[in-house]
Parts: sequence; structure tokens; C-alpha cells
Amino acid sequence: MALVLNGDGNITGLSAGGLPDGSVTADDIASLPAGSVIQVVQGTTSTGVTSTSTSYADTGLTATITPTSATSKILVVITQPFYLDRSIYAVDLLGFKVLRDSTTIYDPYSTFSGGPSFDGATSGRFAWVQSASKLDSPATISSITYKTQFRLRVTSSSAAIRANADGSATNCESTIILMEIAA
Repeated sequence: MALVLNGDGNITGLSAGGLPDGSVTADDIASLPAGSVIQVVQGTTSTGVTSTSTSYADTGLTATITPTSATSKILVVITQPFYLDRSIYAVDLLGFKVLRDSTTIYDPYSTFSGGPSFDGATSGRFAWVQSASKLDSPATISSITYKTQFRLRVTSSSAAIRANADGSATNCESTIILMEIAA
């Protein structure tokens, strides 16, 4: 189909990806109004990761984005299921955080008293979905990677936590979405 510029300013016959390279410039992107979404990147994983440690470990959920402007903000949105199994009485506090490269940008359970906890006189299995959102200001146009980490915060028994798993400890999908927002 031929490209047609109508008298009302509309263009017909243009297919996705049909603009030649250089048609949209950095100046065009910079002129977008504040709050405009410039690009969206998604990362997923369905690989279960188990830990019995009180040290932080990667969950395997990552996504990488290269901002078009150093003034842009990155909206990070995470949905990640977890499963906890403990064999005997315990109080287990769970740690979860979000990092930009090696810098922690979101740690909702940074204090000892925070975070999901499970207390009981017998064994137990628990499942939940950890949701998180953070508006980050990376101040760069270099490629950056966002990821999640997890750990057992305290354990007095044999407890194991599994990332990217449902209530029956079956692997399931976790998602991280990165949106570059014009400043």
C-alpha cells in the first residue's frame, strides 16, 4: 500500500516499523511532555530458586533498560510469587529487595521487625505474591539492570524459601516491568 498524506494531517498506508531510521530523533523524545512513557521493557522468569540462607541471593528475575535521557525516571513494577516451607516450629522473617545494578533502591523489610513472618507450633507451608513498585532516578543514559534478591532473615529451624514458586512449590512466572518516564 502506498503512503498517503491526507489533507487532515493523517497518514495512511504506514506499517509498524515503517519509518526510516532517524525519523524520530532524541530532540523529538526530549520534547515529550513530563510523565510520557518513552519505552517499556519486561523481564520474566519461571525458574524456581531455593535458599536456606540468611544472606541475600538473586531470584533470577532481571530486566535491562537503556534510558534515552539522564533526566528520565524508571518506574519498576514487580510481581513475584514465593513459597516458604519449614519443618518444625520457627519464626521466619523474609527479606526482599530490588537493586539497580549493585545499588539497593527498594528494601521494604530493612528493619528487623518488618517483612512477612510466619509463627506456629508446627510445620507449615506458606505462599504469597510479593508486589513492589519504585520510581527510580538513575541519572544515566547507560544500560542498567534491575533485579530482585531474597533471603531468610531469621531461622531457628530447617526452613527453605523458594522464589518464583506457587503454593505447591511448583515453578511459576515472575515479572518485572521497567518503564522509562519523561521528566
